[in-house]
Amino acid sequence: MKPIFSSPLEVLPRLMSVLGATFACIIPAYAGTQASASIMLSPNEQASQAEINDSDVFSSTIQTSSSNHSHQESEASKKNKRVWDHVLPFGGQQVIYNGYDLPLPFGISFLYTQVKQHQDISNIRVGANSLGGRLSIPMSDINPDLFKFDNFYTTTKTPQIKFDAWVLPFLNIFTTVGKLKGDADLDMTIGGERLVNDIAPHLNPCNPGISGAACRRLREKIGSALSRDAHIHPSAELDGYTYTFGALIAGASGRWFYTMPITYTQTHMKKTSVDGNTINIQPRVGYGFDLNYGTKLNIYTGAGYMKTSQDIFGSFSLDERKAVDDIHADNSLSFSVHQENQRPWAGIIGFALDINQYLSTDLEYTGLGGDRKQFLFMLNTRF
Repeated sequence: MKPIFSSPLEVLPRLMSVLGATFACIIPAYAGTQASASIMLSPNEQASQAEINDSDVFSSTIQTSSSNHSHQESEASKKNKRVWDHVLPFGGQQVIYNGYDLPLPFGISFLYTQVKQHQDISNIRVGANSLGGRLSIPMSDINPDLFKFDNFYTTTKTPQIKFDAWVLPFLNIFTTVGKLKGDADLDMTIGGERLVNDIAPHLNPCNPGISGAACRRLREKIGSALSRDAHIHPSAELDGYTYTFGALIAGASGRWFYTMPITYTQTHMKKTSVDGNTINIQPRVGYGFDLNYGTKLNIYTGAGYMKTSQDIFGSFSLDERKAVDDIHADNSLSFSVHQENQRPWAGIIGFALDINQYLSTDLEYTGLGGDRKQFLFMLNTRF
């Protein structure tokens, strides 16, 4: 049985022939003698009807339907007379000539993802900006080893809108915009006595005698309270936007199909500045079933690689009691940290229901064998 569309190795020579013929047609007459170019299109004697349908930034599906293993020559000839009246994908008419069906070229999708994963924090820097209008401590003067993090994880929920297009029969490109909301929880240990020693050079000395007694008693109390390591469990609210660009490579043979979306994501947070990105690669393979009333069910599995590496900068305002993106805000504690997810790989299982060529839906779970737990829902329409 033929695949629903040609693989990259099959399509590229045909596409290059098409481009070559097109280029030969537009060479101006004064260019001199030009070689003629022609494209030979043979009828597909064992063409199968099928359809591919892209899904989301994290998942995609292909639908296939079986047909008789042989066709009459007249039937194949009728297939070759069909016209692909869409701009995309490039080389689409060549694929139609060879008896294949293609998905509608453009898509708009609504996606909802919920992700919980552990994070690693390193290279933390903390400083003080005009505390009480007087005390300022550069971040470089406080040893980052004084801060240790354990069991740091984030939980986020991100609704997204996705736009995609098939530019080649086996290549889809897309972009998404999402609204990120969530929480970050962590166990944190602060080295008390060493922290006091780092801060002490920046404090004004107490006055001698009776006038400085209150100042000295206050410092003794602070030193006593911070003489031991302090264990705290802070929580922070996450609020921002995500912007993703990606490409999907896909193919099929009979009812079996494969997809591999590759994405690049940038995050913009409201209360902090973020410098970094997330890379996501998800190879998967699946199998399609025909249901009643022309619907298709596609079940797939695979593995997801997601690597987040970013530096986060900001300040905690003591006046407003919240994080602000101005790292130099007065009366605030400035900070910078490096963040990475702990385990990039996790198993994937999902299914997609193709209602018709215009509408499909997808459910996917990521978390088999990894510490990242992700749920995804997608509704896609094509035109």
